[in-house]
Amino acid sequence: MERSKSVKTTINKTAVEALAIGERIVDRDIDGFVARRLDSGAITYGFRYRIKGKPQRWVSLGVHGRSHYTAERARKDARDLAARVEKREDPYQDDKAHQVAELAKRERKRNTLNVVLDNYLNEIVDGEKKLRTGRSIKGQFKNHVRPTLGSMPIADITRDDINRMLKAVAKGAGPVARDRVFANLRAALNWYEAEDSSYHSPIVKAMAKNSSKPRDRVLSDEEICTVWTALQSNAVPVAFADLVRSLLYTGQRRSDCALMHDREMIDENHWVIPAGRYKNQGTHYVYLTSRVLGLLPKTKGFKFGARTAGERPYSGFSKGKAALDEVIADRRKDAGLRPMPHWTLHDLRRTARTLLSRAKVTPDMAEMVIGHAVKGLRKVYDHHEYKEERKDAMERLSDQLDKIIRGGARNES
Repeated sequence: MERSKSVKTTINKTAVEALAIGERIVDRDIDGFVARRLDSGAITYGFRYRIKGKPQRWVSLGVHGRSHYTAERARKDARDLAARVEKREDPYQDDKAHQVAELAKRERKRNTLNVVLDNYLNEIVDGEKKLRTGRSIKGQFKNHVRPTLGSMPIADITRDDINRMLKAVAKGAGPVARDRVFANLRAALNWYEAEDSSYHSPIVKAMAKNSSKPRDRVLSDEEICTVWTALQSNAVPVAFADLVRSLLYTGQRRSDCALMHDREMIDENHWVIPAGRYKNQGTHYVYLTSRVLGLLPKTKGFKFGARTAGERPYSGFSKGKAALDEVIADRRKDAGLRPMPHWTLHDLRRTARTLLSRAKVTPDMAEMVIGHAVKGLRKVYDHHEYKEERKDAMERLSDQLDKIIRGGARNES
């Protein structure tokens, strides 16, 4: 269709709605202000201008009637642009730069710490390295990092923000928890720094602390009996009580016991912890005595996951330990005894290792049955499984504990 010549008139509602297809009008008062009717029937407003030494530019203003855009609003916008051109400004370039800046601003807001942590977990913790501590890392991020910093743009997070968060962790969960949260957050930010050349982590070396001191707590025979009898209380969750008893009789790590699955039982008396989830990255064999088999729940799937019908592993450590500690404290108070010194579930593993030595199990075998890695040349050359020796060591451990518990029961009666 042949275009008609431009007509100069005042651009208003009446004038633009009278336009035929392909016609356009130029405002007589504002130089460069144009309205035209497209082949689609839509009426558009625009502003054209030329700055000396530069090509003519066209700025689209809007579509008549769309989003309440009117001739009056288009006139105001065109007048503002004309004033900018008078000042030798280039609206096209300025607006383009503004759009780029706005896009970068929106992208900056979208790229939050939560997004970075999600990518780190997917690519490193669950992906490339398949870290055994993945569940712990996710829990630390969920409980401590995400609530305070997660929604912040990664580029806006300062050292002060991180320090405030870490102080809150130390106050609420203790200095050791603070150190672990710090270490895992630093690893995530260092990973992101390697991925994005424009990002620089606000974490510096001096922020690191080492609040963890090697623990040497071993429960005495009397304390073992105290814990054992308290586990029988209805106030202690059944699955947690079963788990604690199994920790003591096997000497294994709490995470390994909590993840025990019936598919890992290769026969009635052997539990095999696969290399994929074991700390020293090797397959670990645990001989299960008749005493241990009698303690294990009959749940299918995850052995201690009765609350989920064995579909998920046990995870209520804090709640279960708090309930157990409360029972112990109440009973000792009622008996006129001093409070039991602080202890952790990992102390049970150290206690089991000590009882193995008391039972005359050789140091090498005691280390092997609780899952400590064999080092040096033996790791390279000695691939014997020592099944009979493992069985003997675990039977001796069971005998030691049985004697302690029976003796405690007699003393209480």
